[in-house]
Amino acid sequence: MKRMWKIVKDIILSVLINAEILYFVSSNKFGLVIESKADIFQVFLLLGLVFWIVNFGIKRILHIITFPLKFLTLGISSIVINVGVFYFFQWFINENCSQFARVQLPSGDFGWVRVLILSVIISTVYALLSKILK
Repeated sequence: MKRMWKIVKDIILSVLINAEILYFVSSNKFGLVIESKADIFQVFLLLGLVFWIVNFGIKRILHIITFPLKFLTLGISSIVINVGVFYFFQWFINENCSQFARVQLPSGDFGWVRVLILSVIISTVYALLSKILK
């Protein structure tokens, strides 16, 4: 029973950390634009939950499936996965949750590079905060 509560606590903490990071990144001109159409707290909790599901589920599955490719490319294919996960997150929110929020990632000639930098920033801050808070 204690183990189950620890797992639930870790999930809730991860969703809150993701919501906080998305709020910070979107409000500090890192290139991520989030247009909120409802209560900002609820919107960022929803975005944090979806971002956690995408990172925990889809990204891990992609890393497992592409392990041979990562081995051959010395891990460089992980960059493509990280950028792809962000674009999937944007598509999913804009298609399924557009009544609450819209997400816009950097675009243009080197938009994918800015998304890559954004993913490095978010991953680093997430790792630091989860180490401190867990």
